[in-house]
Amino acid sequence: MPARPRRNSSQKANASARARKDRKTASTTPSGGSLFSFTLDATTGEVVKVETLNAEGTRRKVPERQRKTLARKGRERVEEVLVEAFEAGIDCVLGDSSEPSETDRDAELRHDLVAPLIKRSSASRLLKPESLNLAILGTLMQHSATETPRVP
Repeated sequence: MPARPRRNSSQKANASARARKDRKTASTTPSGGSLFSFTLDATTGEVVKVETLNAEGTRRKVPERQRKTLARKGRERVEEVLVEAFEAGIDCVLGDSSEPSETDRDAELRHDLVAPLIKRSSASRLLKPESLNLAILGTLMQHSATETPRVP
């Protein structure tokens, strides 16, 4: 078996530096889909930890500031969807299916009228954080059982 040529120490140092740089770049470069990992408490559905995943699957904790920024990006929250569903139910009963363009004042007035109705109904328990967390966890588990997971 022929002997392999030995690398000199400067080549080894350069190779090590390149490997460290490649690892650092890979860990800070988000994957194409901006993957997040949520650690949830199965008993309460509460989010315990939020991490990002890079293309290699390396996890990095998401700072609180970034979590708040992502939460504000105009994504609908489950609470808002439930309130809209409640309003749609009222509209259905009253027969009001047309929805003219709504001003900010109209939206505020509608919220002021619907909020007390929700509080007095069985829907109020659905809007509690504990109920929402468990519903979200159950939905995620159901989706994960029926869909083929995409590997980063």
